[in-house]
Amino acid sequence: MKTKDIGILFIRLVLAFIFLLNGIPKILQPSNAIEKFTSYGISGFMAPVIGAISIIAAILILTGIGFKLGNLIMITISIVGILAVHTQNNLSIGLERNLLIIATTIFLFINGPGTFVINNKMINKSRLQQ
Repeated sequence: MKTKDIGILFIRLVLAFIFLLNGIPKILQPSNAIEKFTSYGISGFMAPVIGAISIIAAILILTGIGFKLGNLIMITISIVGILAVHTQNNLSIGLERNLLIIATTIFLFINGPGTFVINNKMINKSRLQQ
């Protein structure tokens, strides 16, 4: 076990946690999210959709299955957030969070998920043992 892999796992855990914290309320309390989205001039329909996509991206990053896709989703959501929200508010509150998400997802995209991932060998091995 390499120290780098532990660091990468920690980054994956934190990113997944952030995206779950942002995605789950959009699904469980869509009216709040819809109201917030419409206040930024974004279709309210997109709130639960973005919530679901955020949860999927978090799972992809966390498990390592579809890892690069999960990173691309996170980068896209963060860039759209900057363009849709932060540019309207003079690049204020929350911009640094999105920039940090973009930087860490680019790091992960380049370096990969490390050794702590669920992969096909693990899945097939557990099926054989049942």
